[in-house]
Amino acid sequence: MDVEKRKKFPEKFKLDKEEIRRYMFPCAPKEPWLEEKFIKALDGSRINSESELFHVLCVSNQLTNSVRKECYYGSSKYRFKCDIEIGKPLDVKSLLFPSRKGCLVRRGLIVDAKNLKLSGKYVMLCCFMVPLNWNSIAWKVAVACHDLYSKMKNRFEMVIVAIMRDGWTHDKKAFSQFMSAFPSSCLAIPFHAKSHRRRVCKYLGGMFMANMTLVNPAGNVLLHNEVHQSMDIEFVPWYHLANSHAFPFITDADAGLHLTTPSSLEDLLYCRISDFVFRKNPSGSEAFWKEKRPISQLKSKLVGLYLYTSGNLLPWLRKIEEACRQSDKELDIVVVYLPDWDRQDPRWYPEFFSTVLAKQNISWWVAPYNNTASIILKHLFEGEKVIIVGPNGSYLDTYGAELMQLYGITGYPFTVKHVAQKTLAELSKVTLESFLDLLNMSLEHHHIGKNILFYFDYPLSNNSVVYDAYTRFTSDVDAVILPCSIADATVVTEPEGDDSKQARGKLSWHNPCIAVNTVVEKFFTRFFNRRFPTIVAFGKDGRICSLLAHRLPYSHGDKSFPIKGDLLEEVSSILTDYLDRYYDDELRYYPDMLYLEELQELRQSWV
Repeated sequence: MDVEKRKKFPEKFKLDKEEIRRYMFPCAPKEPWLEEKFIKALDGSRINSESELFHVLCVSNQLTNSVRKECYYGSSKYRFKCDIEIGKPLDVKSLLFPSRKGCLVRRGLIVDAKNLKLSGKYVMLCCFMVPLNWNSIAWKVAVACHDLYSKMKNRFEMVIVAIMRDGWTHDKKAFSQFMSAFPSSCLAIPFHAKSHRRRVCKYLGGMFMANMTLVNPAGNVLLHNEVHQSMDIEFVPWYHLANSHAFPFITDADAGLHLTTPSSLEDLLYCRISDFVFRKNPSGSEAFWKEKRPISQLKSKLVGLYLYTSGNLLPWLRKIEEACRQSDKELDIVVVYLPDWDRQDPRWYPEFFSTVLAKQNISWWVAPYNNTASIILKHLFEGEKVIIVGPNGSYLDTYGAELMQLYGITGYPFTVKHVAQKTLAELSKVTLESFLDLLNMSLEHHHIGKNILFYFDYPLSNNSVVYDAYTRFTSDVDAVILPCSIADATVVTEPEGDDSKQARGKLSWHNPCIAVNTVVEKFFTRFFNRRFPTIVAFGKDGRICSLLAHRLPYSHGDKSFPIKGDLLEEVSSILTDYLDRYYDDELRYYPDMLYLEELQELRQSWV
């Protein structure tokens, strides 16, 4: 940038004022690096325009830091004692029109007290310190404002109160740029009324990033607080009169009520069955044609609903979708954009997303941005997810992404039920004889014809529940139980200690060599993804009859009790327990790709 052409501007920015405007809310940087950043997430390729990326981030960070400093200063400069209380009345009209000369603006036109009806309406007062960075929390308010005016018609009003930051006090262009993000129906205290804007802000208690006050039709305060990045409630359009006490916000508990038993795409997308999803297809010369399809035409198909936030699941989903296509397995991907920390206009992003997909010859469907669906889905499902929706709502599974990573195409159609059934089918091929060979073990002659149980545990840290079951089974006259260590091969006994440890140390752990231990680990990994303490039981017919025999019911004093579990339920329980422990970081950031590939190789023979 030519230094001589820089305008007078606070040194903390060290940038031309017009350059800064490109990164002020509601402008969003849409330079080519955004597309390249997306492609990098898609296939791991490098961003070519590193200098452009650095410039965008540098400018954005400088503005962000300045905003934070100003907010910190402003938090004491504009913070005053506030008498507003939840549930108490607030005379909004007197606050906004303290004198006959007071006025608001709407669509650039003056609105005086006589021509503004606020009684019988929900009124929200929002205070902001302007300008804000392009990825500001203000996007939540702006998008919600559009939704609320659209859905509630004449039952809602929003009033924006903007306080100009140091260095921008007389910059009406910055004020107008900020207001351009809000619908034309939105009210605002005009730019020239500087003292009035400060007076209203002072009465509302000042602000940090944003201060919001919501008044119901009866004139009582429903909400009064500061809004920040970690805020756990969000705007949701009001659809049902029955839940008016929650308007227009939703908590985790409220969100769950909307999707207690979701069974279809329209439930998850919070839309009508006649609403459309779309995708873009290349039509030559870098042009694209937009194909639309109603939700109803996807009801009979297997759909993977991709909740897109950061894009970290893109490589996996692309690989799975290609594998399904090559195997003639049906899978339609529908992408739902859920704005993350790097906010921008969420209504624009689906179009951008679809265009980049088309350039990569990826034909995924994209759902138009729906503020309500976005908020509810973010509350219900943390981080990126792939929700599997079966044909005609026959089933729904929220572990689609996890199963894709762990099982690859073998996990198709990527539900816990189907993976559990496939696991059980493979386990049915395991016989007592083959299992003994695997462990390099043999049975005594007098053991033949009995239930054979294998007690897997860590010698130095026994699982108390599993160990207690082991002691019970040792008294079963019709069963033989064999302790097998799942620790390192060199750890087979316990050192001397207290009496309880000595008692457990007397177990004769079978684990004679590293090779056998590796085989055991592969067995557990192949079927269950991990090692864990358990008792695996084989019936008298030489087939597995329980994978979690320590959970089977028994009667005290019995010398023999039934050893028969529900294998499908046990496999499902083991799988679900693991998926619940499968940390979000493994999905959202950098999972061990080699480990996951090895897992999938172990299951290549599965049908």
